[in-house]
Amino acid sequence: MSDPLAAARALRHPPGEAPAAPRATATVVLVRPGPDGPEVLLTRRPATMAFAAGIHVFPGGRVDPGDWLDDHPLATGINAAEASRRLAGRLAPAEALAHFVAAVRETLEETGIVVAARDLVPLSRWVTPPALARRFDAWFFAALVPAGTEIGPATEEVEAAEWIAPAAALAAARAGAFALLQPTIVTLDQLTGLEDAWAIRSAFAPGPHLDGAT
Repeated sequence: MSDPLAAARALRHPPGEAPAAPRATATVVLVRPGPDGPEVLLTRRPATMAFAAGIHVFPGGRVDPGDWLDDHPLATGINAAEASRRLAGRLAPAEALAHFVAAVRETLEETGIVVAARDLVPLSRWVTPPALARRFDAWFFAALVPAGTEIGPATEEVEAAEWIAPAAALAAARAGAFALLQPTIVTLDQLTGLEDAWAIRSAFAPGPHLDGAT
């Protein structure tokens, strides 16, 4: 199984070079009701991927130029000003809305699951440390989906997928069954014990936490 720490060290940029600019990305934590409480969707990236090969992640990817289009069809029920407000004003309106659109698009492309931009719940922001050559500025969102929601066929970026309770995912990682990156671990820990949509929205209401971790 891949070693996340070894992979990260291998991606450090050469000493003396200026840090790479982080790429804007959006990540979506899909949450559905399960028999023993909420479950989240974790997907395993193929071993052939250049970044995070073999790692279990939440669906997501970079914000593409097309996500900035005015009146984007995936910007359902939300405008640029509202998108910026939901991100506590950390991004300009057009940029904020592009992140919501990217979150919806990436979820659909990777899983086949349709979520509405207006229903996305901002969770946190993660920026890769300057020491790494491949850097991301990632906004994490939650999307609440109905019980029984299933992922579509495997794609180039998804080798396997599993719905699992956050606490169970953390236990699997400790046992060596899952390889997880730090933002995924922290997010799973933050979601543990939150029993419904109201609890998730309340726990991640816009505030100082949106200044980002690392």
